[in-house]
This record gives sequence, structure tokens and C-alpha cells, in this order.
Amino acid sequence: MYTPQNFCVREALDILSTIRKHMDSLEIIDANFYSLGLEHEFDVKDIFGTDQVKLTKLQRLSFSSDLNGFVESLILQTIINHNNSGSFSSLNTLQILNPYNIDAITNAMLHSSFPLKEFELAFTDNTEGDGSLIQLFQRYATEITTLESVVLQECNCVTDQVVACLADIPTLFCIGLFGLLSISSNNGITCFVKKLTTLGVIIGIITMMDKSIPLQVLGIVHCVSITQVAIEHAKWRCHVEYGEE
Repeated sequence: MYTPQNFCVREALDILSTIRKHMDSLEIIDANFYSLGLEHEFDVKDIFGTDQVKLTKLQRLSFSSDLNGFVESLILQTIINHNNSGSFSSLNTLQILNPYNIDAITNAMLHSSFPLKEFELAFTDNTEGDGSLIQLFQRYATEITTLESVVLQECNCVTDQVVACLADIPTLFCIGLFGLLSISSNNGITCFVKKLTTLGVIIGIITMMDKSIPLQVLGIVHCVSITQVAIEHAKWRCHVEYGEE
């Protein structure tokens, strides 16, 4: 199920109603709830109660959060409530645009067991949440072996420490970093690239018999604090494809 980028509040509420109506068969949800505010809280909760919605076949969940994070919190609580009972066992892609609460998002992921393969966060000025992202990526680096692709775009909470932890995940083969203003060339990308060559690429080659996949694609776009020297260093250290702007 897909929704247009520009639509009114009534349509957003109708989308929630449609999700509930077809919750047993939906495999893909791509929705925009940005127009909803706290004044719609009662209507939203009446339509989309977390104890009422069970998306048993959902594989891909992509949504743009509402202005006050109310719908976002309901969706996250639904994930926590029902994943543990097996309802979200097939969810493998999670994309959240305009995230309201990074800590709550990562908490939902940490308390769920779905085999996530693709994860994307995009478009937030909030500088909080770096600690929880570090905790999340550390778990995927040491305990969970499903994550293959991570895209982080225009998120001010993504720091040098966050991308350093991201580089520790040996199962990744695609990383996209776009418009990240809080990472630097010296402490961020240089360390990131060094880790990729020692952990992502080399370990991937050594453990090829175990089907470990080395990094294949690294995109660094519109990260103004990343200098050309760092990019050239990355090219020299890694045999990966780059997107540069």
C-alpha cells in the first residue's frame, strides 16, 4: 500500500483505517503521516489501537512520521507488542522519514526480533539519539547477523561515534551516508574507512566460506565536512563503489 506525498488529514486517517482493515494481508506499507497533529490523537487511537492491529505478513514498513510523533509512537508500540508474539517475524525493511524520537525507534528495534535487512533514517534536525544508535549498531555487530543495508540521510544525530559503530557490522554490503553535518573527516570518515578495510572487507574475504558478504557499495553524498582528501583516502583503502557530490 502506497500513499502520495501531498495529502490531507482525512486521507491520512483513511490510510490508518485501511491498514487496520487489511492488516492480515498487507506485505508493504509506504505511508505519509506528516500532516497529523496532536489534535487528531483521539481519532488516530480509535482507528489504530496497538492492541487491535497485527500486521502478520508485513515485510516492508516505510513511513513519514507525524508532526508530534503520536502515530510514530503507536506504530513502534505495535512493533514491540506484536513482534514478540511472532506477528512481525517477516519484517525485513524499515524506513522512517522525519523521525520524531530516535531513542524510541531504536528501543523498538532492540526489543524486537524481526530479521531486519534494510534500515533507513532520514531528515531530522534532532541532535539527540546518537547513544541509542550506537547501542543498536553494536548489537547488529555482535549478536544479530541479518543487517545488509543502512542509509542515514540528513540526520544531525549521526556522529563520528555512530558511523564508527556502523563500520563494525560485518554483514553490511551497502552503506549510504547523505548530508550528515555532524561527522568529520579526521575523526569520523577516516576511522570509518579504516574499520571497513579491517573488519568489513578483510573479514568478509577470510570468512567467505561462511557466506559473509564484504562491503560492496559506500555512498557519501552532500556531507560538507568530509574533505576530498578523506574521499581519496577511502578510495585507496577500499575496493568499493562510491557516490560523491
